[in-house]
Amino acid sequence: MKLILFSLLTCLGFGISEDVYIYQVACDNAQWVQGKKICSIYKEDVFLSVQSETDYQQYTVFRLKAQNIAKDTVDVNPAEMVLFRTYEDGKTDSVNVLNPEAEIEKKNREIAYCEEEIKTLNKTRNTQNEVVSVYNTLPAIKIGKKSPVSSSGSQVSNAVYQEKIKTLTNRLVEAKQDKQYWESEALLATSVYPLNFIDNKIYMSMNHCKSAVLKVVVDERVFEFPIIYEKL
Repeated sequence: MKLILFSLLTCLGFGISEDVYIYQVACDNAQWVQGKKICSIYKEDVFLSVQSETDYQQYTVFRLKAQNIAKDTVDVNPAEMVLFRTYEDGKTDSVNVLNPEAEIEKKNREIAYCEEEIKTLNKTRNTQNEVVSVYNTLPAIKIGKKSPVSSSGSQVSNAVYQEKIKTLTNRLVEAKQDKQYWESEALLATSVYPLNFIDNKIYMSMNHCKSAVLKVVVDERVFEFPIIYEKL
């Protein structure tokens, strides 16, 4: 019994002590705020900082804060940001940072499709109910030796209708929730006015690379943030 207990505790100990790695921004002057590693770059009156966030779906997420203390408005657009990736075997590639406005547009199309399908189903259902109502007022018709025709088939149609409505409604709710997420959490293309700032999330596909460089262009200013796969 003691041996079994010791083995169990040992296994639990190994599980607890397992190393945890995440993608984090890297710099010499890094700061830590509530467990988040932050790197900052200052160029020509524009101040950018990047920190890691919790992953979302298949994306590695970072929070980007852009402060404008210049005299002119500056534009920040995730669609113009690029991630340069380096792999264990030395190979490299590049990929654009996710454009959340494209995701919002996808959800708009999904919402429009579901709403139109629900509208069509309801219209068809109402028409069917009218037909069945009229049919039920008629006497049963006997054809040859067969039993009188009944409207029991409407029960099957109702089950199919309910299942389709349920599926479409679930898709509609999910699409609206996803749209709301991208609109509220993600960094969208924004003009940052003097003495203002933005602070939202950007989404990247790391593809299991060992390191990367995030390139952010704000007007003509170029900011590069190294990212490494680092043990906590």
